[in-house]
Amino acid sequence: MSRKPVDGHEKARVPPPAHAHERREPLPWRRSKAREEDPDALRRIEAIQSSPSYRESDKDLDFLAEYETRGLRLQLDYLKPELLLERRKSGTEFWSGTKRAASRC
Repeated sequence: MSRKPVDGHEKARVPPPAHAHERREPLPWRRSKAREEDPDALRRIEAIQSSPSYRESDKDLDFLAEYETRGLRLQLDYLKPELLLERRKSGTEFWSGTKRAASRC
């Protein structure tokens, strides 16, 4: 028994979504353009990759030296010795530039 819609029109069937990898034809960005189709592509890619904005932020010394990243640099300055001391696990505590043996309670 089929149901008739209230407004008298049948509901359009919506097809299922396409498979993510199995396709009749590859999507346009899945294959490279021919060099003749876009002769400036290589030059533009090189320009993008050599741009300072393309550098990873943790390797960009100019970016890290900016005023806005000062807080991050200070956090790193505090974190580095803390991690080194944790890894060392020597039982030595540092207090105001002096050191003393850690008490074992």
